[in-house]
Amino acid sequence: MQSNLRIAIIFLLIIVYSPNLVVAQDSVPVNNQRLSLKVFGALVNGTPYMSSDNQLLFVKQRPKVGISISYQFLKNLNTAMNVAYLNPYRAIPLRDGTSTQLLSAKSSVWYYGISFSYDVLPVIFNTNRIRFDVYPILSTNYVHEKWMALDSRIRGSSTFWEYNGGIGLGYNLNNHIGLFTESLWGKFYNYDKFQVKAGLRLKL
Repeated sequence: MQSNLRIAIIFLLIIVYSPNLVVAQDSVPVNNQRLSLKVFGALVNGTPYMSSDNQLLFVKQRPKVGISISYQFLKNLNTAMNVAYLNPYRAIPLRDGTSTQLLSAKSSVWYYGISFSYDVLPVIFNTNRIRFDVYPILSTNYVHEKWMALDSRIRGSSTFWEYNGGIGLGYNLNNHIGLFTESLWGKFYNYDKFQVKAGLRLKL
């Protein structure tokens, strides 16, 4: 987490003290499209291991992938709909007399969410010819998981609401393609409190 904060601080210092690196030198407005698509990945808590009395033992991280479609209904304010998928394994405690066994359960997790972000650099530099993106972001997700134990055929499901916020950083390679990362803090599924997303952004 500290390394991500240091990267964010260095990134912001570059923006403040090197405006020529931020503003595009060509005549193409690279930050002028209202509709955009993001394809992203994140390493998240995916497989919690619980004790027989429902206490968390440890959590194994798994990769999550997703897409996001956003539109600027207001200038610089992006509203996005997000869908993501995670394919973890869930460990289900099963008591056998005085002992407890952990059953491996095949699981699938779907995330459905909405997020809001605001592009601050076009306001600071008063231009849409911006190579870099910096934006605060707020989001919420509805999480639905289903699982089935491979041996005992035990089925189960759970739902959860995520709430988080943070800061996003990006770089526009041209007027349609860019890279981005988002550092998010909040309440996440499977006992997570901090996540980092990264991916590709297409401006349509």
